[in-house]
Amino acid sequence: MKKLSLVFALTILACTWSYAQAVPASLVTTTAQRTEEYCELRFFVKALFSTKVHAHVDFGNGEEVLKDTQGNNIDFISPMAALNYMNSKGWKLVDTYPRVHEGSSCTYYVMKRSLE
Repeated sequence: MKKLSLVFALTILACTWSYAQAVPASLVTTTAQRTEEYCELRFFVKALFSTKVHAHVDFGNGEEVLKDTQGNNIDFISPMAALNYMNSKGWKLVDTYPRVHEGSSCTYYVMKRSLE
């Protein structure tokens, strides 16, 4: 009888433990539920006396330099040229905000585009 009670108790414990690890379906986000995606841009001068800028972009998986389809860094003559490029790819400007990092100010550009 003790063995049967122990097996029953362990079964109940295993069932409740596995249920506690389950994530409710309402909290699971899938790409089918998303209707738009966002990115964040900021710009850096390519070299000390250069007129070209690099656009650093964060699509949600870490910041990287904006690249063309061949994987080469894209140089822009100004931040507005980069924003026009992103607009041609379907992105729309949502917001801008300044952030001070290591004593210098940088403007961040938040953009979005529709997934539909």
